[in-house]
Amino acid sequence: MTVTRSAVSTMFIVFVCTRLICARMHLRDTRMAFLAATRSDLGILEHGVNGLEPVVVANFPIKKFGDQSLALGQEAH
Repeated sequence: MTVTRSAVSTMFIVFVCTRLICARMHLRDTRMAFLAATRSDLGILEHGVNGLEPVVVANFPIKKFGDQSLALGQEAH
């Protein structure tokens, strides 16, 4: 019984230490990537704009709520 408890305790300690080490490595990698991304503004120019371009958004067809074609009982011809 004592050997089993010792083995389980040792495995738990190894598990916790491994998780801590992995978390520190992940945090370090995340920080390095963030610093590299914020250091150069050329990265933004190389990757382009995220989402739609402002010209595309400006050309979307729109209808105002006050248009007659949206009124009930009338159909747009």
